[in-house]
Amino acid sequence: MDAVFYGNRRELEYDFTVAPGVGPKQISLAFAGARPKLNRSGDLVVQFDGGNVLLHRPAIYQGAGAARRSVEGSYILAGNRVSF
Repeated sequence: MDAVFYGNRRELEYDFTVAPGVGPKQISLAFAGARPKLNRSGDLVVQFDGGNVLLHRPAIYQGAGAARRSVEGSYILAGNRVSF
């Protein structure tokens, strides 16, 4: 699995690339000192003492190169850990 983090229009974005045969359930994020929750749109709102960070609902796709197919998915919360 590879992870790439980058900024887009002053927002944090990230991509996880999972090799064929590897399940995305192995990916998880942990937020120390934070309270993650989901809003009605499926976005992740991470609440810190100093404010909130919004991570948009995941866009999940399968394929190689330009041939991509959307796959249904969402965030899964377990305490301060988030998976897909």
